[in-house]
Amino acid sequence: MDFPFEFGGYKTLANSKKGVAHFSVGFQTEVSNRFSLRRTKPEKKKVSTGLIVAFRENDGLPVPCHVFVWFDDFAVAFYEKDFKSLDRAAQLAVFSAQKVETIEAHEKHPQGLTFQGLFQAIFDRRENQSKLDRSERQESVDLEYFIHRMFGGGLRGFGGLSALAFAPMRSRPKRTYDQLSDEFTPEGDHVPLLLARATDPENKQSNALHDALRAFGQYSEMFTDVGVKKLGRGSGDPFQVQVKIGNKNSNLMDVGYGVSQILPLIVDAQRADPNTMLLLQQPEVHLHPKAQAALGSMIKDWVSKSRKTVVVETHSDYLVDRLRLEVKKAHLRSEDLRILFLEKKGSSTNLHVLEIDLQGNVLNPPEGYRDFFLLEQLALLRD
Repeated sequence: MDFPFEFGGYKTLANSKKGVAHFSVGFQTEVSNRFSLRRTKPEKKKVSTGLIVAFRENDGLPVPCHVFVWFDDFAVAFYEKDFKSLDRAAQLAVFSAQKVETIEAHEKHPQGLTFQGLFQAIFDRRENQSKLDRSERQESVDLEYFIHRMFGGGLRGFGGLSALAFAPMRSRPKRTYDQLSDEFTPEGDHVPLLLARATDPENKQSNALHDALRAFGQYSEMFTDVGVKKLGRGSGDPFQVQVKIGNKNSNLMDVGYGVSQILPLIVDAQRADPNTMLLLQQPEVHLHPKAQAALGSMIKDWVSKSRKTVVVETHSDYLVDRLRLEVKKAHLRSEDLRILFLEKKGSSTNLHVLEIDLQGNVLNPPEGYRDFFLLEQLALLRD
């Protein structure tokens, strides 16, 4: 897997246990009912869809050996022969239909299951349609349509979803920038050029982005404004990113490191289209507590106002508590906030889904949740 999601080899992903023949990952969500198979109920506005993929080992790397995908009441299992019945009980637990179309790969491939192998299996079914009765031929047509939509067009084709992934450490600030590319990178190398456009008073389309930058800076007390100082008259000449603190403008290199780390998040998240999924790894890095809390409020805006989905991996209680507070203030719906608490137990990690009420309270904290902070406070109170 590529940066910023370099998870390591098979043994690392399989939790370093010996003899693990496979591991599975997947997701389930609801999307708008953009298309209908004959068995799909068109009156449904939202339908369940999801994907579960099992991986086996090949030369130390994980390769897919079983794919289970469904949309509403139609599901397909694509598998290597040795993994035909893999995790079927877990799959059916999230899928209500009784019948699942199955496709067996012709032979084991060093890269595991491939799109080419899947489409070849569909082609073979089409070639054999003359041997099928009418109902079976219709099922074959449904299956082919489903596979091409789900795998050929991608799952995002159903809900209009796309994703942006942000690295935990963004690019280091520079004293002077050249006119670089505006193509997205997880480290934010493209952001200075976007800032130059956003802070150009003649670029009215970027006013909303500039307003978002100022709002976050002022609320977090990190800065009051962000601007660009051009070092030439030409559009391609170098420029400097300047941060205003109070009434003083300073070069980005001369202010707190957290400013350069938070700017890419705000710029790209603000510019992202609605329905975009933002994947944030430790966005609180180099931010002081008040700025971490302010980031929680900004995430609330991305979700409630811009209809984005935000997945945050964080160690910041300030950020989490601010989101809970936004729920209490009715600025964020409780159903729009899901907190997953990961608890390390030896070589295993337990996942706890925390329920949040309308007051922002955690209703089902696991034993040991936040004990560290309580024990630290008790230690301070002891004589």
